[in-house]
Amino acid sequence: MQRRSIAAWATEHDCRIVMWHTDMSRSGGTMRRPGLQLAIRRVKGGATGGIVVASLDRFARTVLGGIATVDRIHQVGGRVVSVRENVDPETPSGRMHLSIVLLFAEWQRSTAREAFEATIASAAAQGRFAVRDRYGYRRTTTGRIVPDPETAPVVAQMVALRAAGRGWQAICTALNKQRIPTPTGRTHWGSSTVIGIVRSEALLGVWNGPFGHRIENAWEPIVDRPRWLQANAARGVRDDTRHYRDRAYAGLARCAVCRRTLVRDVDRNHVVRYRCKTVGCAAPTSIAAALLDAYVDEQLEHRLTRWREILATGPHGDLRRLHDAHTRASRTFENWRDDTTLRQRLGNDRYREGLIRRFRRRDEARLALVAGRVAMLGGLELEPMPRGPLVSMTWRERRQLSEAAIHAIWIARSDRRGIPARRDVSRRVLIEFADAARRHKLPQSSTPATGTAPVFWE
Repeated sequence: MQRRSIAAWATEHDCRIVMWHTDMSRSGGTMRRPGLQLAIRRVKGGATGGIVVASLDRFARTVLGGIATVDRIHQVGGRVVSVRENVDPETPSGRMHLSIVLLFAEWQRSTAREAFEATIASAAAQGRFAVRDRYGYRRTTTGRIVPDPETAPVVAQMVALRAAGRGWQAICTALNKQRIPTPTGRTHWGSSTVIGIVRSEALLGVWNGPFGHRIENAWEPIVDRPRWLQANAARGVRDDTRHYRDRAYAGLARCAVCRRTLVRDVDRNHVVRYRCKTVGCAAPTSIAAALLDAYVDEQLEHRLTRWREILATGPHGDLRRLHDAHTRASRTFENWRDDTTLRQRLGNDRYREGLIRRFRRRDEARLALVAGRVAMLGGLELEPMPRGPLVSMTWRERRQLSEAAIHAIWIARSDRRGIPARRDVSRRVLIEFADAARRHKLPQSSTPATGTAPVFWE
């Protein structure tokens, strides 16, 4: 129905629909939805002239998020059209109408959430839990969850092996030798599947439901808690010293043919490399880590200098004005919050109302500042802007900067070997920065029929 209404509007207004974006099973309470973000990036890059939605509650269900996103799109010359409400946010009356509709949508979402939460709690009180089928359990015809006589012993075996000190891969090997099918019916177990099963509290009969609901002894446990705790004793935050720090752009470097992430590899000369190990890749690539890191560092340093210049010389002082407004709103909120005599003079209710009102003003000012920075940098969200050159940054700061500033680093296999290949970095590496539209034709997921990798030029 939404597609039909949008298509009818496009036909009536002589507009061409170039792409459909959907966000299935995504809450409208957040604006960070993949389909919506892709549509916004296309508008910023000039690929499309705007976004059409069937109704505003399909676009946003929060007042602040909806208005801020509309402003971001308008700042780059795009339009937001709602077929049902026929709202034009560029006019004062249209903006007021937009705020009212979004406020009502936010209220509807809050009301629906409360009703859904009450339904979940009522069903749980009757022994019916909103949970997907867990490996080791089955659901009866009455909706109750009981241990599965076939898979529950397998789960108990996993926990026992892990409690005895066996590694995850060793457990997978043991299950594969016994020809035990996986939860999806396959014959090969992966360590991530085993880890997910062993670390789940569902084995103890615990239900962790939505909205913070938690019920002990919701169903019969497969293992006891002491054994489960022993099996998960090694669980925790991994120490940073165990991470390899010899690749600055791990996770961002990808093969230009199969599009998979390049992994760490060491050749026979003990040189650390980024390497494609995808089975079936038509043209797997590899490149020395020091060579790629030095090249990307140079390009990122140039980009970082450009971003600082843009933010330092904002158009007509808009960014400075937004920054000053945010500073004033923050100081006003902090002064109100830290004044110990206000609560006594005004009373709890009036003090709390004033605190919430100033908090919202500070939040709106910060949102406007971030939106201004994003608009000036072409969609890049760097908050705050890092200072100093890359060499002066800590490892964590460099990682945060690279993950925010770079979408992907595409690496093709060189058609040369030896020293010529080492000098050929710029021809085979394409850096896709987050602030730029995708003007390059990136490789498709399917490998070329010729079996050769593309070559890029900056």
